[in-house]
Amino acid sequence: MVDIEREEFHKFMIETVKELIEQSTQLSGFVAFFAVFVASMFPFIPLPVLYGVVGYSLPIGTALALTIFGSLLSTFTFFLLIRYLFPERAGTYMMKHRTARHLFERMQTNGFQIVLIARLIPIVPSIAVNLVSAITPVSSLVFLTATALGKLPLIVIYTVAGNQINLYTGETLIVLIIYTCVLLGMAHVLQKKWKLSRHTS
Repeated sequence: MVDIEREEFHKFMIETVKELIEQSTQLSGFVAFFAVFVASMFPFIPLPVLYGVVGYSLPIGTALALTIFGSLLSTFTFFLLIRYLFPERAGTYMMKHRTARHLFERMQTNGFQIVLIARLIPIVPSIAVNLVSAITPVSSLVFLTATALGKLPLIVIYTVAGNQINLYTGETLIVLIIYTCVLLGMAHVLQKKWKLSRHTS
């Protein structure tokens, strides 16, 4: 029941964002950027879907600039807020969640690698990666670089797919399915290797 309600909420939000972007011709770029910025910090819409909506609604160059910059700026802003304003809360969160503790331990010596892989492959929620990274020795530059490199493939693929959906529907769908399956398969392997659990405690 909860999953059905969540799915309906996501559909409602997706349609709302799509209509706002398409109807607000002068503010469409701002609406798209704001939606990506907020969703990257608090995922009220699945980000791949949002990237596709922005790609579908705007010219591809504009869409890519907005999705890439909006996502990276949001993630880095969240990281800085936690590091300098709320490190104690992040520490409390880490102590309560087993996955976050495992992530913290691995980031002590392999910060860049762990952040990069966590961005490329959905091993743990993005918010957890942001929180844990902020209270580790990982520098701001390392975090931003690894995040940018890790996020770019997903952002570009889904934004372009949204832009091309009417032209190559079959091919686009196949590429997305293959890409998603590969990511999920790699995530499963890494979860076993790193002994990361999806359970929160």
